[in-house]
Amino acid sequence: MSSRADSIPLLSQATRTSSGNSANIAVGEYIQAQLWIYVRGKSGTGASVTPRWQWSPNATYGTGGAFLTLKSMAALTATGLAVLTLPPFGKWGRLNYTLAGSSPNLNFSAYFVGKGSY
Repeated sequence: MSSRADSIPLLSQATRTSSGNSANIAVGEYIQAQLWIYVRGKSGTGASVTPRWQWSPNATYGTGGAFLTLKSMAALTATGLAVLTLPPFGKWGRLNYTLAGSSPNLNFSAYFVGKGSY
């Protein structure tokens, strides 16, 4: 059986000042996956970002569907790369993130890296 790996951008490198979500993506064809978060810069007292991978059985592209948190990273308080290995998951997914601290400004990007079969 042949396999392939895809890297899907969830959030482009940008400075964010409030919590939010990425767009919903179809992930049903992947059998293994990781969530990659790269924090390039931060400012604000105690600034941190807590990334969470959310799953949905019924989402569509856009904002529809009900999402539940499947796995969460610890709060990221330093610059650098953090990788979260995801457990088996369903048809749709998205990144949810929460910013914390006093006037947080965090510059980060996020990718879903999945392995699927042909």
